[in-house]
Amino acid sequence: MRGWLRLSSTASWSLNDPTARMPAADYDRGLLLGWFTRVLHGALYPDPDLAARTALYPLAWNHKTLADPAAQAAALSHLRS
Repeated sequence: MRGWLRLSSTASWSLNDPTARMPAADYDRGLLLGWFTRVLHGALYPDPDLAARTALYPLAWNHKTLADPAAQAAALSHLRS
């Protein structure tokens, strides 16, 4: 987990530092692992509705499919069942 967070942080900062550029595959992997760790963190909230919404947020923020309110409602409904 710490390695994922470190890679995510490095990928994030690599855009601002020309000496720290990463290969495209590592950059993409770092961003995806960052999204994944935020999803895991959100899923740990004690309130199930808040946990589901928080876990879905990083996905909806960058993925058009889950950014649709109807898709979010369907995902929450599925998670509740």
